Amino acid sequence: MDIALASELSSLVDDPVYKMTALYTAAFMDDIETIEVLSTLGGGVNPNVQQEESGFTALHIAVARKNVRSVFALVNCFRGKIDLHRQDFIRGESPLHISSRQGYVEITSILCQEESCDPLKVANFGGKYPLDLVANHQCFQYIKAAIERNSLLNQIKELSS
Repeated sequence: MDIALASELSSLVDDPVYKMTALYTAAFMDDIETIEVLSTLGGGVNPNVQQEESGFTALHIAVARKNVRSVFALVNCFRGKIDLHRQDFIRGESPLHISSRQGYVEITSILCQEESCDPLKVANFGGKYPLDLVANHQCFQYIKAAIERNSLLNQIKELSS
């Protein structure tokens, strides 16, 4: 996809008919090329925009549709900008809640490998953390490893200060 077309797509951000951003649409369609191009447009593309009714972000929809390539592209292309803990309006779930509940091992792995991922940061509206919702042992292991990593990083920070 060329830059001009991506720019045109990004102008759909406030589309009153579909109420979806170009990034959300690309994540929905598993169009990683568009995700990559949109990420190069600078400050004009916000990966944390939430869909009006559901509160889903582009990352939520990629996870919910099990679009592994899109999850990977979103996390990598928008590293430092994307909020892995953004909660939807329906259940108060982050993308990690969804992936662990559904047993999406690859996606849970991608999310948990991100340094900014903290499985204990947000509980859903039912008071459950992603660890409480795991559908299989592999998802549990990835979430547990992320928790342990964060604990070690906190210990290191305390020792350094």
